[in-house]
Amino acid sequence: MIRKLLLNSFLFIGIYCFPQVGINSNEPYALLDISSTNPNSPTAKDGLIIPKVNELPQFGTEKSQLLFLENHQSLQDHFYYWDGEAWQTFLDGFDRKVDDAVYVVQGTGYTNPNNTIKTVNLTSIHANNINGFHVDNNTLTVGKKGLYLIDFSSSLKKTGTPVNRATYRFSIYKNNSLIHTAETSIPNEEITATSVQTSFIQQLNLNDTFNITVEKITEVGSATFTSFGNHSLILNYLHD
Repeated sequence: MIRKLLLNSFLFIGIYCFPQVGINSNEPYALLDISSTNPNSPTAKDGLIIPKVNELPQFGTEKSQLLFLENHQSLQDHFYYWDGEAWQTFLDGFDRKVDDAVYVVQGTGYTNPNNTIKTVNLTSIHANNINGFHVDNNTLTVGKKGLYLIDFSSSLKKTGTPVNRATYRFSIYKNNSLIHTAETSIPNEEITATSVQTSFIQQLNLNDTFNITVEKITEVGSATFTSFGNHSLILNYLHD
């Protein structure tokens, strides 16, 4: 008889105590209902502390899993949730005039203008948050690890004779190794200009460097060319 009473007691507890849990609440309105000590005068101990980590796990277990990342080498302290495929962070806010994922590097002219291969000048960077990016000696240093869509555009002009058709190659280097090229050409005219625009995707690490050169590769003769307008190197952050 006693065993039967105990069994019925455990069944009662399992059925009627499982559905809802209240913390500081006698009448929980959800599976877990946490109420503040005083809504009008909260204390420092009100709230919920999410597990904190210095590195994100490679995978999560279930969608909606939540962690707080802090003291990471390149990522800001932030909440991250598992969406079933990757760790995602929450937006700090939304402003149509501001984009925290775009880094615009600009410059004009060439260094070593009389050389066969000229260095494309990069002198300034513009972003809502620089995040450790900087430009020095025509070299961009990356401040945030991740996958980027990279856009580059530039223009040049040729003056003087001989009037031969010419092709120009822009070369983009990461850590002094060639990763991308783009070519443009100008017709057989004495004074003329051309431009180049190219895009590619690249995985970047913290402190990777970028520099760019331009070279005349097909024209027969010694016609000079100079920079025309601004160079623009745009890094669009996609994800880590």
